[in-house]
Amino acid sequence: MMTSFDIHGPVVRPRTEKLWTWVDPLGFRDNFRYEFEMDIMDSLETESTAMVMVTGKVLKTGSTYNDYYGFGTSRNEAINDAKTFAEELAGANVDIIVKTTLTTQAVFFDEKKKPFYNGSIRCFHVPGSWRPQEGENLLSKKEVFETWRNGAAGSDAAALDVRIAKAKAEDAAGDRRNGDLR
Repeated sequence: MMTSFDIHGPVVRPRTEKLWTWVDPLGFRDNFRYEFEMDIMDSLETESTAMVMVTGKVLKTGSTYNDYYGFGTSRNEAINDAKTFAEELAGANVDIIVKTTLTTQAVFFDEKKKPFYNGSIRCFHVPGSWRPQEGENLLSKKEVFETWRNGAAGSDAAALDVRIAKAKAEDAAGDRRNGDLR
């Protein structure tokens, strides 16, 4: 049985996807390929972590933060950790960086349950056992961005900012969202 979740970030690229999965309706291990169409879209969220690195190796990591305060805000808390590391290690020959992971996950709306959190929508994640009928499986993807390094914006910070702004502008939740996108 699948469980739905509150999605706080934007959902983009609404589409009808041709999918398939293996099914065994009678439980006799007599699987057959079941093909179907599903209205899905991509949810986006970020997670960020501060790291202390020495010669390219991770020496210490901080907590991992999510988008609790709004889409794309995870790095703000991680940057606070990074600044604390910088104070603790002042003068040391280390790099202090924040890496932000942008996760794209295929979802579909829960038509029965209302979201609990303000500004959220209620969705199911598309199970990993559902496969596109054509092409490669792009129902889930993670991209890592260096968003802060040694007190300044990281090499990927601007690119992530563009992706966040674009996703917010393209949010397809519409009236289903119970409040404004945070």
